[in-house]
Amino acid sequence: MTSGGQAGFGAPSSRQYARQKITRVNLRDFIFYMEQERETSHSLLLYRALLK
Repeated sequence: MTSGGQAGFGAPSSRQYARQKITRVNLRDFIFYMEQERETSHSLLLYRALLK
């Protein structure tokens, strides 16, 4: 998640840094998303999340 976070680090003339957008996700919504995605619909991560 830190890639691209310090875009202007080496440039002395640029003091403005790119800020990462923080998005809060409800766990129930994320599980629904994982169920719909082909790559994660049968994953161990989804199975463990449904057990909670």
